[in-house]
Amino acid sequence: MGTVTAKQLKQRTGEVIRRVKSGERLTVTFRGKPVAVIAQPTTEEAETLKELRPFDEAWKDIEKTLERAKPEFTGMERGHQVGPKQNLVLVDTNIFVIDLRYKRDAYYEINRAFLDHMAEQKNGFTTIVNLLELCGILSFNLNENQLAELWSYFQDRYAVVVLPVPMLETNFPAIAIKEIFDLLKCRTSLGDALMISAAKKHLPFISAMITWDNIHFKNIFHGTVLTPEEFLQLG
Repeated sequence: MGTVTAKQLKQRTGEVIRRVKSGERLTVTFRGKPVAVIAQPTTEEAETLKELRPFDEAWKDIEKTLERAKPEFTGMERGHQVGPKQNLVLVDTNIFVIDLRYKRDAYYEINRAFLDHMAEQKNGFTTIVNLLELCGILSFNLNENQLAELWSYFQDRYAVVVLPVPMLETNFPAIAIKEIFDLLKCRTSLGDALMISAAKKHLPFISAMITWDNIHFKNIFHGTVLTPEEFLQLG
């Protein structure tokens, strides 16, 4: 199995794709540590991809469906803790939920501005737990095919990296029960505990988190926690 650094992946994307298309499996490293594996899709994945519509068509349909449907979840807790801006950021689920589901939210425009900035800088990361949580929230409004397209096109739409790599054939990240329970003792939900644990294991190089629930996460995330508005103001 070959190896490429995160910097090489960014600077030589075409070359990396050609190597993978020729049959290589490549391990992506960040600061010397493996963080992801890039490989050709399995037979089952390839069959799923054949059923997907082109990106533009699929994503427009997803957004139209969500605009017509009544929200199943309401309420976003927002806080005001300011910290230093970091280069790489962990993006919470509620950022994507507001963008896709709550276009009339008072914070929609600043939320969208943050996502545009993140896509331009290519500095956004999120966890497989966040992507699964997003799919779960939107599953009340999307059909099976739309949900598969959301899963498949999410990273392309938001120019964000999901770790571990979102492959349906892989297992859920191995997380110690004690680690989860210790986080639960800090009065957090199971979903948030799983996300923080996954981030700690697969995104240890990230020290800033962007969320609208910053007051909640300040006690369980190891680094700086900012709202999108605070992050942009520091720019």
